[in-house]
Amino acid sequence: MASSATPSRPIVSPRGRRFDARLAVGILLILLSTAGAYAYLASANTSVEVYVAQETLLAGDAIRETDLRTVPVSLAGVSDSYIRGGELAPGSVATRTIAAGEMLPTKAVGSTASVTNARIVVAVSEGLAPDTDPGTHVDVWATTSDPYSIASSTASVIVPGATFARVMETDAYGLENTQRVELLVPRSALRALLAAQGDGASLVIVPTVSQAG
Repeated sequence: MASSATPSRPIVSPRGRRFDARLAVGILLILLSTAGAYAYLASANTSVEVYVAQETLLAGDAIRETDLRTVPVSLAGVSDSYIRGGELAPGSVATRTIAAGEMLPTKAVGSTASVTNARIVVAVSEGLAPDTDPGTHVDVWATTSDPYSIASSTASVIVPGATFARVMETDAYGLENTQRVELLVPRSALRALLAAQGDGASLVIVPTVSQAG
């Protein structure tokens, strides 16, 4: 009687298996995506302290710890664009207007040498709104008139893009219908402003068009 032999299974050598590159790439992409999502969620749940200006700071103002407060901000929304608590360099000054409540931008903080504006006090005709905030961008107009009424009056912008700082206290000898204000003026425009003052022009400051509407 013939015995039935059990068929043997073919042995497949591991070396005979074909490598599926597409499968490996797919697995790698899934792993990278998972790792990225985990890192984002981990950073979103982590907060850091960031400086915030307590009051409006103008270009050239020294920035001190007492001018600032810190607030917790999600790490996912903060980069090197803002200065973190404890990282304010000694001797820092504002290089542009930093509004009250604004996080302290790295690009808005520098040294005195990086400030391109000069502070100057000028007498201007009244008309500036009393609620004008420090840091408002204004244009300085100069008007001239011939006392003999021979030539026509002229008016022109001599300092575009100045920054209003504050109204100075009026002394007892102040001229009627004028007020003294402190402005931040680009150094390149100082010559024109001083020349207009020397010529006796009447100065008027007007908020820029983008802010007046």
